[in-house]
Amino acid sequence: MEKRPGKLSAAPSGKRLAETLTASAATIWLAGLGAFSNAQKEGGKLFEALIAEGQAVQRRAIEMAQETLSNTNSKTTRALDNLEQGLEGRAERALKSIHLPTRGDIDRLSKQLEELSKVTAKLSHGIQGGGKKFP
Repeated sequence: MEKRPGKLSAAPSGKRLAETLTASAATIWLAGLGAFSNAQKEGGKLFEALIAEGQAVQRRAIEMAQETLSNTNSKTTRALDNLEQGLEGRAERALKSIHLPTRGDIDRLSKQLEELSKVTAKLSHGIQGGGKKFP
């Protein structure tokens, strides 16, 4: 019998190739299973870490928003106070220019009237009670 180089060498080579491919496929399959298992284990940890990081970012964002709002409120309050003082000053000047009494004028007159009322009440009480006689 004559040896055929192609057939004799092809059979052992093909068998080895099939074994090598089978072994490689099994190794790849096991590596895939290991990666999947690792992803399941680590995936939960990663997911929890992402949640914690998200909460921290949200907390910082809320703090920054509150700080910005507080600063804005302070600036708004100061601006409104300044506006109010400016308007009161202008109103007072306008009233003076047309010779109308201002709030300060009315407050002073009210205090003077109150003092006069007290003095009048004391005098009236003294006269009715038979106290001092006035000339």
